[in-house]
Amino acid sequence: MAKGHNFKVGDFVMAKEGAKAYAITNIVTTDKKLDALTISTALGEEIAKGACIVEAKAQATAADSALKYQPFAIAGTGKPIIKGDNLDTDAWVMAVTKGNPLPACVESKLKGIINY
Repeated sequence: MAKGHNFKVGDFVMAKEGAKAYAITNIVTTDKKLDALTISTALGEEIAKGACIVEAKAQATAADSALKYQPFAIAGTGKPIIKGDNLDTDAWVMAVTKGNPLPACVESKLKGIINY
């Protein structure tokens, strides 16, 4: 996974909403460009190169995972996340974006966002 993600050991991840979700058990950060995430059990879904994984609310061994947070807006201005610091940014509920990588389960909830 590209550097700059917000995942940490113990987070639950899924390939898509309504699928299985399992915990991240290890993150190897030694590579300069990528981090290697180890997930406790196979997610049971093929994840194509460049596709997204999403944080799940809890572990789901059946096909019943849910998003940890319900999206309602996208960040308007990209700002780096600094550990231990407050983050302020604008949020857009109506916008047009150009091909941003969004998981279908997130994009479907952003009714005012057109991502062409």
